[in-house]
Amino acid sequence: ICIGGETMAEELRKEMSDAMARVNMWASTKEKELTNIKIEHTSFLDTQNDLTQRLKQREREAKSKMEKLMQEINKHQEGIKTLKVQNDTLKGKSEELPSELKSLEEELEMEKENYKTILSELDNHDTSMRKKKNALEMGHELYETRLGLKFDKTSDGSLVFKMRNIDPSYPSKEFSFSIRVEDDEKYHVMHCNPAIDGLDKFVATLNETNSLSQFVRTIRQSWRQPFL
Repeated sequence: ICIGGETMAEELRKEMSDAMARVNMWASTKEKELTNIKIEHTSFLDTQNDLTQRLKQREREAKSKMEKLMQEINKHQEGIKTLKVQNDTLKGKSEELPSELKSLEEELEMEKENYKTILSELDNHDTSMRKKKNALEMGHELYETRLGLKFDKTSDGSLVFKMRNIDPSYPSKEFSFSIRVEDDEKYHVMHCNPAIDGLDKFVATLNETNSLSQFVRTIRQSWRQPFL
């Protein structure tokens, strides 16, 4: 009988050890998701900011070229006016200038269209960047803003869950509980603030099912219940 009891105890210790490993893996996965979201967000903003600067540089170059073309057109128009009052011997040259002026005007129109295209690309780029930035931030907000859920590990091996957005009157108010596996190889809630009626029952269910995610949802629902 003693040998059988030791075997059962060993099996229980192994099951609880596996459960704790799953808890740690789950917590680690959530931490990595948050870290990856932040890294992707930072990398995305760096890339988009660089692209924005290049588009703005193209805009400045196009604007400068258009201004130079306008100066050339004005210069040739003045030249035509001057030639018209000069000697007939310059008539040939004055007749050539309208053709050159037409060519410059056509080039100016092309540059105007190019300038409009650059402005449109810049505007579309800014709009796209804002949308993508908002999409990335939504993933981050899902945990830390909308659900107000954070995870911390303590030196004694406890996993601390911190939640906000529970009390509608004080959305920033933090609710928290910590949990760990004790020497009896079962889950134990080390603290729960504020206290919850029926917590022992919830913990018993957790030890039966090993579903920590369901336990977290149950705790959150219990905290929210008085405000519904």
